[in-house]
Amino acid sequence: MSADNPIKAFSWEETQKLLNMGLWDWDLKSNEVLFSSKMLEILGLSNEKLYKFNDFLKIILNDDIDRFKDDIYEFVKSQEPFIIEFRINKNNEIHHISLSGSIIFDDFHKPIRVIGIGQETSNHKNLFSFIQTKVNSLKRTQRIANIGNWTWDNIHKTLDCDEAMQSLFEFESNQLELTLKNLKSFFSPIEWKKCLQYIRKHMRIKKDGWFEQKIFSGDGKQKESAVFFEFEFNETGKIKTIHGNVQDVSKQKLDREKLNYRVEFERMVSAISSNFINLKSARIDGGIKLALEIIGNFMNVNRSYLFLFSENNTIAKLCYQWHSELVGSYGEEQQSFQINLFPLIFGTICS
Repeated sequence: MSADNPIKAFSWEETQKLLNMGLWDWDLKSNEVLFSSKMLEILGLSNEKLYKFNDFLKIILNDDIDRFKDDIYEFVKSQEPFIIEFRINKNNEIHHISLSGSIIFDDFHKPIRVIGIGQETSNHKNLFSFIQTKVNSLKRTQRIANIGNWTWDNIHKTLDCDEAMQSLFEFESNQLELTLKNLKSFFSPIEWKKCLQYIRKHMRIKKDGWFEQKIFSGDGKQKESAVFFEFEFNETGKIKTIHGNVQDVSKQKLDREKLNYRVEFERMVSAISSNFINLKSARIDGGIKLALEIIGNFMNVNRSYLFLFSENNTIAKLCYQWHSELVGSYGEEQQSFQINLFPLIFGTICS
């Protein structure tokens, strides 16, 4: 290496500043500790005095000092390299410090010094805490939204699912790994075929997509799920990985169906009410039969009736009826029925 090589000229001080770490040297015989300028800065110590090891211990937080002393004396005794983490109070703020060291021996293999490096890890701790907070937030979001993630390695043909995905299927992860083979058992044969056909179709056209799918949980309950996926390609344009998630939308779909039912019900009531507005008396019978037809179609049944009950609920008189073209009429209009002879039909109505 030439004399003017910039790497050779790079000083230890510059290296310490660049890496934000300092050097320390503990003389086990005199108990003096030497710190580099950067190490003094990290620890918040003055460079105008010499420090004994006990002086160094004084800057460590009380909650950490006993553990620190036990650990470092044990490491010196075992003569093994070590890393110890502790906290100090610098400028009325808590700082996290990581201290590593190795033992130096004399010619008789007796430990005489400990040298090492120190580094402030507060930013690392903060970064880890930030990442952990984000991870916990993501897991909470997944749990609330009933979302699980999955990844298909298209090269090695392997499936990887996270805990949320296993939880969604109520899969016992401590028993088996959720693979493509046992994932199939959570689908009916028709739904599984539809699922594979849809994904394969999008693989051919290389387009992300989503679809809704019926699945069965581990206890056999049917769930409605929404499956979303996107493709990751390699440098040649071939599909390398499929990233996707599955969301349990059973409640949303049930709520949507209830809402649609209510809207259709109100529309039916509105249609019946509108039909009777300003309806002439001669057309009342026709209006009632039209209302029965609307109700029958709404309820998706083949027959609907209008009965008039006696005051003591013993007799039911069939006043009007409607039936679809698939079935014939039942009974005659104005025909009376004894309620106790038809408990299944009239029992629910009269209860």
